[in-house]
Amino acid sequence: MKRKKVKKTRNTALWTTVILWMMLIYFLSSQVALDSYELSNRINNIIFRLIEKIALPSDFDIIYFSNFIRKTGHFLMYFILGILVLSLLRGKLSRSKRLGAAMLICIIFALTDEFHQMFVPGRTPLVSDILIDILGSFFGILVKLVLETSVFKKFNDN
Repeated sequence: MKRKKVKKTRNTALWTTVILWMMLIYFLSSQVALDSYELSNRINNIIFRLIEKIALPSDFDIIYFSNFIRKTGHFLMYFILGILVLSLLRGKLSRSKRLGAAMLICIIFALTDEFHQMFVPGRTPLVSDILIDILGSFFGILVKLVLETSVFKKFNDN
């Protein structure tokens, strides 16, 4: 009985985490262009100040750097989403179906997230962002699978 309660609590916590993470992604992509730019600029400034202490090349391109940081943000948000969704599906499906379902959920979310940006002032849905989101999800899922099969298995074997 106690084990069933722990499993239910874990499942509720995972569902809550996935939904909250999706809400965060949706909130960030719902920001009008100016708000999104200001947030990105604040993040860029923090990162730039950190790497500024390193000797930067004279041809350092701040615009390219800013775009790289934005795209890395997309990748990381969906990297985490992939890990969370795969975790949520653990024990519910076979490994291959779980992998496929997790990817499908992340792809559908990425598509709908970019689609809804058509209705946000100053924002534009980009196919490149969808591809970056899908790659982030894929690598998050891949890392989670590798950890499950190697690192976590060693702990369970001891």
